[in-house]
Amino acid sequence: GGAMGMAAVEQTLLVTVLNARGLYNADGFLAGKSDPYCICLIPEKPEVKFQTPVIANCLDPEWNHTGRIEGFQAGDSLEFQVWDSDTFPKPDQLLGKCLLTSEDFAAHPDGLNAVLQLTGGKSGDEHGTLEICIQAASGTSANVMVMSSTGPAPGTAVMTAPTTTYSRSEERRVGKECRSR
Repeated sequence: GGAMGMAAVEQTLLVTVLNARGLYNADGFLAGKSDPYCICLIPEKPEVKFQTPVIANCLDPEWNHTGRIEGFQAGDSLEFQVWDSDTFPKPDQLLGKCLLTSEDFAAHPDGLNAVLQLTGGKSGDEHGTLEICIQAASGTSANVMVMSSTGPAPGTAVMTAPTTTYSRSEERRVGKECRSR
């Protein structure tokens, strides 16, 4: 039962959706090209997901969008869905999707960069490909970064000072103006 204990470890994945190539043009011949966006989710936990921005009129979109997938566990898989954004009342159309299985993750414990073949969706045989990059985010380094970027005391010290320094600089400025006249 050793594997069960390991499965409980939750990881945060940093998932970068780089680009797609050769997407199906779901908008038809006259209406311009597809307006693709990509959703990344854990099928076993569909509430854990993120979405890239929409890139209009593009069959070879460059998203270069990094999202966080929290609570990823050994045994989970990761699904990527590429959708064509349509204007209301037309529903968005699925252009294709691909799945990284738990076996894929087990084979690449340090993360992976892959070009995946899209399948399914509206596109018949022309699905195109999706390039993704996945790294495990170690919680400690992320926290340290947050700490240093906010910075400790300077913000508070500046807050208390302005009452005196402000009026002094005001007087000085007014004095100069009088003298120059």
